[in-house]
Amino acid sequence: MKFTAESKYLSDVINAVSGTTGSADVNLEVGAKGVLIVKSSNKGAIHHTATDIVVDEGKKDDKATIQVAQFLGLISRRGVVTVETTEKGSLFISNKTIRSEVTLPPAKDVDVVENSDKTLELEPSTLAKITEHMGTLNLVNLLSDLSPTIRLRVLDGTLEMFCADEMHLAYYRIHAETQADFAIDLPHSELSQLLDVIAEDPSTQFAIEDTRVYVRNSNTKISFPKSQAGRLISFDAVNAIRDNCVRQKSPSGIKDIDREELLQNVSSCKHIASDETFVEMNGNKTKGYSLSYQTSHGRIKVVGTGVNMWQGTEPFKVTPFLLEDFLSTLSLFSQVDLYTRETVIYSHVKQGEDYEAFHSCSGA
Repeated sequence: MKFTAESKYLSDVINAVSGTTGSADVNLEVGAKGVLIVKSSNKGAIHHTATDIVVDEGKKDDKATIQVAQFLGLISRRGVVTVETTEKGSLFISNKTIRSEVTLPPAKDVDVVENSDKTLELEPSTLAKITEHMGTLNLVNLLSDLSPTIRLRVLDGTLEMFCADEMHLAYYRIHAETQADFAIDLPHSELSQLLDVIAEDPSTQFAIEDTRVYVRNSNTKISFPKSQAGRLISFDAVNAIRDNCVRQKSPSGIKDIDREELLQNVSSCKHIASDETFVEMNGNKTKGYSLSYQTSHGRIKVVGTGVNMWQGTEPFKVTPFLLEDFLSTLSLFSQVDLYTRETVIYSHVKQGEDYEAFHSCSGA
């Protein structure tokens, strides 16, 4: 097959397809009327019709399997490129200034995307709330490079979503104006791609049936398991962690902290940071709080504004890398109240019965 395309558009399509399934390779195939179809299957399957790309040479069902990272590197910032694959397994990419040739892996068969006759109505307001909070749920697991898993459920007009690992937790409970009840557990990257597909086309049909999720619109078809994780912490366990913290009668902590200021102070500590040492956070009588940090590379102490409610003299100890990621999950709030409970630091925001946010991370 042979076609010409704008490299950024082609890159965006391939990234979206591979990101939805978490696959390292995708198929380029010739569809009806010669339009290019990008397919991938891994934990699920996606077929996306690249409507802006028409194959100049090739017949229906011609296909080639490309390695995503390699292909995107070859077309990056190349403007308009011509892509050609041969029956002998070669891939040619060219424009006015470059011509590349690589050997393709054997072409794979991509799973068929299943269909569902049911449709789940996901109101725009509910979709907007999920999307708004998704960015703050992208926890960085310091022990793993895998995309964190998001647990999401809508039940009786209440949306709950959280992400958790061994060291920190981000949880939201939000009133949702929807009649739909459903639950899914997906990696953050794949759920984000799914939400993008739903948001981009108002005609998108979305359904959850038994153990699978189905998405379909004029250009895209997706089918995958609604749970793509092993053992996960339950909603009941998350609620128990939250209740154990917020039911303290006189919590120790700092109120009305400027989140950006604290983030900058933590960033300053990171410049002499190591994995084995901890930043110490404590109350400060004149300012609000203090951060101190000392390693063999040097020492640093910074103070920040807030209302000091610290009890006792013992500081809270945590790695600056974890504290920074914890603060990034609070990006929806300009001011935050941080409290401690044993070896946990947490933030809790509750606005009546319609909204609740709880974030925590573990210290030393």
